Amino acid sequence: RLINEARRYGKDSGKRKSLYNEARNHFQHAVRVTPAVMAITLEALRENNFEFIIAPYEADAQLAFELKSRKNCDVIISEDSDCIVYSLAAGITSGKILFKMDKYGNGVEIDLGTLFQRTTVSLPQPQNTKGKGKKKKGDFFTQNLHLMTPEMFLQMSVMAGCDYADSIKGIGIKKAQVLVLKFAKSKDEDRIADI
Repeated sequence: RLINEARRYGKDSGKRKSLYNEARNHFQHAVRVTPAVMAITLEALRENNFEFIIAPYEADAQLAFELKSRKNCDVIISEDSDCIVYSLAAGITSGKILFKMDKYGNGVEIDLGTLFQRTTVSLPQPQNTKGKGKKKKGDFFTQNLHLMTPEMFLQMSVMAGCDYADSIKGIGIKKAQVLVLKFAKSKDEDRIADI
């Protein structure tokens, strides 16, 4: 019901985002990892000599801390991408984060060590992809990541909102990136005020 109601509002509507967040919250409470599933998973990890920690609920900050403090922490596996923001806020410059895994084990891997590497290839200037002739979604967003610093990424994430705070009205992740990159020459501490 909430999803159908949300679809009636414009793509960048705050009401739409609010309804989607409420629906997501209900979905998360509906999904339950049973003790049997946990037992099978833990047994498989132990049999294959994996070291692991169990971090229930919203544990992204704890996982970022583990990535920073454990010398042999190879990867964080999480439901969402908040671990990227927490890791960057903690000053982590290397490590891998795997999130948004599907039932087949496929997911998105982010390597913090290469996320902001400058390339010798000339990348396009920051662009907003609205309008006709729009490229495949995410093309410019992904390319523009290489134009950002960790601080700029954090600022973009804060502007776009998160699980704990609503976004600024009319600003999603892509628009936040465009704005942060538009003021890339501002000092980190002045950028948000300049925007």
